[in-house]
Amino acid sequence: MKNALTRLALPAVVLLPDNSTAQEATPPPTPQEVLEGLRQGHIEAATDAVAILTQLHKRRPRSELDAFADGLVALAIAGDEDGPGATTALFALIESATTVQPNAVPYAGVYDALHKVFRGTKSSFVLRHMIDVDPRRGKEVVRVLLARRGDDACTADYALRDARDGAAIAQELGIELGDISVHYCLVKYHDYRQTFTAPLPQGTEILSMPPHHDVLAQLREGDAEGIELAIAILTGMARLNNPALYDLFADSLLEMAVAYEGASAAADWALAVLVRSAHPVHADAEPYANAYLYVDLVFQATQSQAALESLVEIDPARAQALLTELAQRDQVVACKARTVLAGTVDGPRVLRDLEGRGVLKYRCDDP
Repeated sequence: MKNALTRLALPAVVLLPDNSTAQEATPPPTPQEVLEGLRQGHIEAATDAVAILTQLHKRRPRSELDAFADGLVALAIAGDEDGPGATTALFALIESATTVQPNAVPYAGVYDALHKVFRGTKSSFVLRHMIDVDPRRGKEVVRVLLARRGDDACTADYALRDARDGAAIAQELGIELGDISVHYCLVKYHDYRQTFTAPLPQGTEILSMPPHHDVLAQLREGDAEGIELAIAILTGMARLNNPALYDLFADSLLEMAVAYEGASAAADWALAVLVRSAHPVHADAEPYANAYLYVDLVFQATQSQAALESLVEIDPARAQALLTELAQRDQVVACKARTVLAGTVDGPRVLRDLEGRGVLKYRCDDP
């Protein structure tokens, strides 16, 4: 079951105010009772957990506090598998680092406890609070993760954005925090140079796949090798180590295809890559499953006839349904749809049927 701590945003836990009158009458719950309350999802157990860790009602030896904190750590790591208390257990640990309650003592083992949670969850949210609790030690964890690159570096990057001293630490480590997005992370911290051997239709072989932005640069120039490399990326011949990279590259093609309202040579080449990736000719290539989706996005952004024609090439049946709907609109795009529909196998019959039903509302200058 998915651990709630791996999400970028967690719901806030509201710690209940201390009710000293009630506590005089009723002894505070034991650590075991608090852990059980958290497992059962009792939100008030978070307040009791903080009270135990900060020794609000009773002074305890460090060993006993650490044992209780380990129970919270186990809950936080187990997440939904051990009841609904993962989030509240985590926030109890975080809240115990500082306290405004008279006679309470901040728990000195918070950083170590959070570090255990982080090792079990790889949550950027947890790392962010590690940095807040102890910037010196948190910075060293960030430094190690950044050096590993890949997903670990992305986690560190995300944590720095929300940490209290994150900007200063990023500057000290020489890291520029750009716009946050999955694609930003993939581009910045993942290695796009893929080594493989794959024959292309021209009979050549690629020994090293250049970074994707180099391929895009070649594609913008209409370079034949760039076109083949782009198709190789989308059809799996590049053997990218992260499935998200395929759609990342397609996103870049989308940007190219919609620039200048789709009226450029580069846009035509981008569409050609998407069309050919849907029906690759190489035996080892796999059709790019999202080719139709991306070309449809190009059409939505540009309303271009070229995008409609590309949709027909990718999936004629699916495209015909769209063209039939567009042909009936009382908008200029109806004319483009009718033109493309007329060039399909069953299009002329569909147009005659639509005309006979009187649903072709928009008057086109050309037949």
